[in-house]
Amino acid sequence: MKEKDLLSFNPDAIGVYLNKLENAIFLYSNFYFPKLDKNVNVKVKYSTFKPNDEYFDVVLTSPPYGDSRTTVAYGQFSTLSNEWLGIDYARKIDGMLMGGVKPKQKIETGIIADYIAEIDKVDNKRALEVSAFYNDLESSINQVAKSIKKGGKSVYVVGNRTVKNTQLPTDQFIAEKFENNGFRHLITYKRALSSKSMPSRNSPTNEAGKTVSTMLWEYVVMCEKR
Repeated sequence: MKEKDLLSFNPDAIGVYLNKLENAIFLYSNFYFPKLDKNVNVKVKYSTFKPNDEYFDVVLTSPPYGDSRTTVAYGQFSTLSNEWLGIDYARKIDGMLMGGVKPKQKIETGIIADYIAEIDKVDNKRALEVSAFYNDLESSINQVAKSIKKGGKSVYVVGNRTVKNTQLPTDQFIAEKFENNGFRHLITYKRALSSKSMPSRNSPTNEAGKTVSTMLWEYVVMCEKR
């Protein structure tokens, strides 16, 4: 903000927070909770996912759409609140998330390999960063797959980002890796992102007039364990 605007900028932060909290409580109390019957048991856990053989009937999740440093800046956006909460590694989170550690070799097998090869023709560093993310995503899928019962379902919600003008088929990658774990791909739903905070186009090269589309769609990938 401009310095002169800062002088008159004095929002009621606590009031805004409480108003949003009251709205959330109203929605859950009046719309979500009444839909739960006595047979539904809801547990909320804040912990690292640990594999548990043949344990879950359904796993529904939305993994990151790309590495935190170049796609959605989870570490950057959460740093201040995490430091307030006393988390001493708040500024190291980007390196702990998917794609945080760059490998020495790019992925050369599977459906994603050709797309990474296209990126590599333009920028080897970015090809390695993209490979790091998909290596970690595959590792995560392998753990989740072990934890789902036979006949159980995996439901992944994901977006397909674009790197160096190459759109990456993350939805197909997820289906492929679950199939490698003995699953059957049931269906992939495609839906428009209805409330984006990011613009529909941006300029990754910072060159005037050169813009590309940002993510406009989400994909819901459903697989079943055979």
